[in-house]
Amino acid sequence: MRGGAVYGASDKHAAYVKENPATPGDYLATVCQACGLDPDREILDLEGRPYKICDGTPIEAVLA
Repeated sequence: MRGGAVYGASDKHAAYVKENPATPGDYLATVCQACGLDPDREILDLEGRPYKICDGTPIEAVLA
């Protein structure tokens, strides 16, 4: 990840997204991908049920 980068913009009160909205799931997917984990990977919980690591899409502009 590039340090010091700004992604997106908000209104003058920082209350509403103006451009490039991202969800917490997108942020988590970006961190996972930066750490070498596949964000679409599923793991199993203690009962053996599949559980997705995150529900989001990596923000490619931050990773570039």
